[in-house]
Amino acid sequence: MRKILIGIFLILVGSALLFSYKKAPEPASPTPTMAPTQQVKNDDEQIKAVLKKEIPEKAAVKKFEVLEITYSGDYAKAIIKPLDVVTDNAFVYLQKTNNQWKLIWGPGTDIPQSDPLYPTVPKNLLP
Repeated sequence: MRKILIGIFLILVGSALLFSYKKAPEPASPTPTMAPTQQVKNDDEQIKAVLKKEIPEKAAVKKFEVLEITYSGDYAKAIIKPLDVVTDNAFVYLQKTNNQWKLIWGPGTDIPQSDPLYPTVPKNLLP
């Protein structure tokens, strides 16, 4: 008789736990157009300032538009569209050191594999 009572008790407790269990709400799915973080905005602005200063010093391009900036760790690739010369869009590569972005390559249309910087640039940034 004691075993039967213990069995009934366990069934009742198990049923109570089963029916009182509430499923956690589903997390909201991220929207595909999430705003960039403040850090990315700051990096974008710092990179644009570096490019505005350094590209006219290193290339025939004096006016350009930054079309896209892609990040990978402490490296970034920017695609620029020259506005004052007739040429293709160009790539520039930057590296962040001591919280400062520095132009390390470009502008150009392709970083050659023979370039000493080629192995250091993350592969997902290469064209």
